[in-house]
Amino acid sequence: MFSVENYKNWQILLLILIILIPLYTINLGVNTLWDLDEGVYSEMSREMLLRDDFINTYFNYAPRFDKPPLVLWVTAFFYSILGVGELTTRIGLVIFSFLNITVLYYFAQRLFNRRTAIIASIILGTSFQYVIQSRILYMDVPLTLFITSSLLFFHLGFHKSRKYYPL
Repeated sequence: MFSVENYKNWQILLLILIILIPLYTINLGVNTLWDLDEGVYSEMSREMLLRDDFINTYFNYAPRFDKPPLVLWVTAFFYSILGVGELTTRIGLVIFSFLNITVLYYFAQRLFNRRTAIIASIILGTSFQYVIQSRILYMDVPLTLFITSSLLFFHLGFHKSRKYYPL
């Protein structure tokens, strides 16, 4: 349902994300893949695309099944569209971080109020460690997104009289 209140929330959230875009995207593809894990994950995504096998994960053409494949799938998706490079390696993590800021905004608004949601989103979006983790191909930012989403949906389900929550 459309309401003025929902429209205002989208405007505020969009403004927060637009303000944060430079912090997350300036020089995103300039640095090399200097960290060992980042190099491994990017190579696994590249081999996934090369082999045209999106189920099994490989590193140096040997099977490796110790990491969840969602980040590898997203990275391989951007490789298929934009080519292999440092920038395309990190685009997916920036999207995950913006989704997490969005989920946090709605969760904080539901728990408290709009002012608290704005403050919480800005604090998370400008936290040094969160920005650094969002600019490197690690599994931590998507994990944070899914934990935050799980808490939000648990809260929504727990406080509803119905057995399901319509989206």
